[in-house]
Parts: sequence; structure tokens; C-alpha cells
Amino acid sequence: MDRFEAAAVKLAELNEKKQARDDQACMIGGFLFELREWDEALTEFDPYIWAITLDVVTANSDGSLVFKFRNGLEVMA
Repeated sequence: MDRFEAAAVKLAELNEKKQARDDQACMIGGFLFELREWDEALTEFDPYIWAITLDVVTANSDGSLVFKFRNGLEVMA
């Protein structure tokens, strides 16, 4: 692989990372917009807020759960 090909591969990798960050920023912006539209402070569980913040829940064979949030945070319960 010559220098040009190596640089092209590196550029493609960087563009993918940039796109992922742009997508994440868009999701965070949408979430913040939704929160700003809320007229009152959250004082109890709200299924709508839960749905827009949670990405996926994984149930493991040992009975544990892994909650992955849209911001990338993972919590094991």
C-alpha cells in the first residue's frame, strides 16, 4: 500500500468517525429540544422520556440487564 492509499484509508476512517459524532450531536440536540419543551421539572418516571433516552436493553442469561442509552452510557442491573 502506498502513501496515497494509506492516506485515503485514514481519511475514510476519520470521515466515518466525524459522521458518527455528527449523528450523536443531532440526537443529543433533539433530546435537549424535547426537554426544553417540557413545562415542568421531571419529578416522577415518564415513559416518553425513558423511550427517547434509552437505545437498547439486553437481557443476559444470568438474569442481569444491560441498559444502553443513546449517549453511549451503559448501566448493568
